[in-house]
Amino acid sequence: MKGFVSPVLEESEADPVQIGDSLGVYRQDDDEGHVHLRTADGDIDLGFHDISVSRLRPDGAPIQFFQEDDEVFVRNVDNASDVEVNYLRSTDVLEKGDYAKIRGDCIVEPGIHTDLLVTLESTDDGSIPVLIKSRCRTLEISARSSDHETIMHGESLLNTLEKHPIDVEQYDELVGDLRHELDSLRSSEDLRRDGTLGEEGRQKIERLTNNIIDIYDLHA
Repeated sequence: MKGFVSPVLEESEADPVQIGDSLGVYRQDDDEGHVHLRTADGDIDLGFHDISVSRLRPDGAPIQFFQEDDEVFVRNVDNASDVEVNYLRSTDVLEKGDYAKIRGDCIVEPGIHTDLLVTLESTDDGSIPVLIKSRCRTLEISARSSDHETIMHGESLLNTLEKHPIDVEQYDELVGDLRHELDSLRSSEDLRRDGTLGEEGRQKIERLTNNIIDIYDLHA
């Protein structure tokens, strides 16, 4: 099993970073609170400003992702905030010293304003572009929060699909379906008082994203 981490940001086009032996998350010691990802090849600015994420310690980052025996884990070493691991229908909360196996695609929140998408890929499933799956899972999760975030991440997925087309009939159909859903959301966004999609809308998004992942798995 391989794990990948990418920031959940409206304008981010960053490629997911493979977890490998270890990745660390920490806040830079500056006035703006830049959140960085520490990798074996150097540090990456994730684009967040979040003082609720702890600073780098002499012995390493306060939040760590790591892989052992073909499984992927996240550990709250000594972060000031609890680390939340949010799946579509459940949440694991890690206090200082806790760690947990990543059970599936999820959003990890090491701070109040920092959201990291973690996607899993089996070692024999390298044909599907990880970025496509990342965008799909982010859209699914955003569909459970608000219309605005669903539109934002839906547009990000659409842009990614257009950059990585595949020559099958289902591709054009699914891209058309996604455009239609986004247009419908834009036209009705101001009509829903609570700003959410409702269960039927969320299920439509999940069916669409699962179909997109399936065709990329088969044909990419």
